[in-house]
Amino acid sequence: MQIKYSKHIETRLALRKIEYNLPKRIYENAGERFTDTETGHTTAVMRAVI
Repeated sequence: MQIKYSKHIETRLALRKIEYNLPKRIYENAGERFTDTETGHTTAVMRAVI
């Protein structure tokens, strides 16, 4: 499995001073996952304290 950050998420992480690996940890430990039927991309959802 490959996790690829978009330019948008990289910019948001930097602007909001959020730890760079947080999205990866969320994806790996998420309780819920959804698949976009148009693109086939997977989205993970989890509560995180930042």
